[in-house]
Amino acid sequence: MSNFSKSKTFQDTNVSAILDLIYGTITAQFPEVEIHEVMCLTGRAAAILQGAEETECKNVVLLLNDSDMYGFIQQSLPKKIDHSGCIKFVERTLFQFPGLYLEIWYQEGPINIIATQGVYVQHIDDINPILL
Repeated sequence: MSNFSKSKTFQDTNVSAILDLIYGTITAQFPEVEIHEVMCLTGRAAAILQGAEETECKNVVLLLNDSDMYGFIQQSLPKKIDHSGCIKFVERTLFQFPGLYLEIWYQEGPINIIATQGVYVQHIDDINPILL
């Protein structure tokens, strides 16, 4: 379950709505998976939610470690959501929306996920520095 809109995570309510839609679509496809255990917000937005200095976020990044879910994101999600572009890489998928670049990264192995301000995020100490 996603709480981006409910927790007012982003000033732009469209960003929260897009994330809620993506989480909802993935959850409907994988009801047996606790999505907050395999996917989370990472990057600059996650760092800010954990107390880092507030600066402009030029993109929003989600991180997951479920290979079946990532396959769904690459093959089926682009057909299920309205976007203006999708670029697929082996371990990253970029969606373009008006006013938003959304990246979904795949990594093997565990992710250190914590809950903060009603949202599941990667622990700040583990965020890839390139995303900060």
